[in-house]
Amino acid sequence: MAIVATGVLAGCGGGGGDDGGSKTTALQLDPANYGEQPAAIRNMSDLDAATSMYQDVSEIQAFVSDVGYALGSTTVSAAATTTAASELCSVENGNLKVTEELGETGEYYEYRFDNCVVPNYTPTLLLDGYVVMDIQVSSDVSKMVMAESYNISGKLGAEQMPIGIVGKQTMTAVMRSETDMTIDISTPALEYLYGDQYTALRDSRISMALKGDTVSLSMNSQLVGSALNGYLTVTTPTAIVGNQYTDCPSSGHMKVEGDGVVEVRYGSNTATGTGTEVLLNGSQVEYYDGCPVDMPLPSGGVTVLDLNGSADKTVALPAQ
Repeated sequence: MAIVATGVLAGCGGGGGDDGGSKTTALQLDPANYGEQPAAIRNMSDLDAATSMYQDVSEIQAFVSDVGYALGSTTVSAAATTTAASELCSVENGNLKVTEELGETGEYYEYRFDNCVVPNYTPTLLLDGYVVMDIQVSSDVSKMVMAESYNISGKLGAEQMPIGIVGKQTMTAVMRSETDMTIDISTPALEYLYGDQYTALRDSRISMALKGDTVSLSMNSQLVGSALNGYLTVTTPTAIVGNQYTDCPSSGHMKVEGDGVVEVRYGSNTATGTGTEVLLNGSQVEYYDGCPVDMPLPSGGVTVLDLNGSADKTVALPAQ
């Protein structure tokens, strides 16, 4: 049995396209209509709030991993002993249905929870809904397509803190060699709710290519969240390109839009041809020799937790 956690944030890097925000896929978990209001961008410090979204996602991913471990554990916790056996999620109780189909070129996993309490987990966690993962691999194992679908709701602890993961994401990876590969991630919407922490990736297309030592990143995405009190649209009018072993891209242009606009140009795309150039609302301009600015960028990656005890397997977009 596997539980899938999808990462949506990275530190410094880029994306692709020039029409971010032209789509408005409906959000289901948004507790305060964050997806309807552009985040404030009046000065550079306004972007600092976005870094707290990294912590939000980190906590959510840790929670999903813990739940996966609990479902695969044989240890009985305090939460389990205080819950009626018939209420615990299990195939025998009929409130957990597991479908696994394994083939030479594909794997399919489906887990359905029916308002049941996760055994071996403290505090008490009630889950309802489903997780589906479909992995298809070419016969020569050079191409993999992984499609994920979530519709999970829950309540955690005596306070019944709301939990939710809803949405879809598809990742296509083509690996011609260890130094020649591409990864494309498409996300109509993927939302996480953990108490009062909310974050979502919407109408997102992320592409990464590795050729030799050169990495290029392109993006067209909306990042929505409680930490932002709204949404940011992140695009790369010019793909960000650099050597994977250096700290700063050699070229590229990234645009972050809320109720204002921050643009970051790298290397040959700056006015000086080197370093980093940051423009705030088309007027305030700052120049840096290196890359001192961490920008709030959505990224991609799929971590599959193997409940049989083997190590985690991770496929992720490397950050610049």
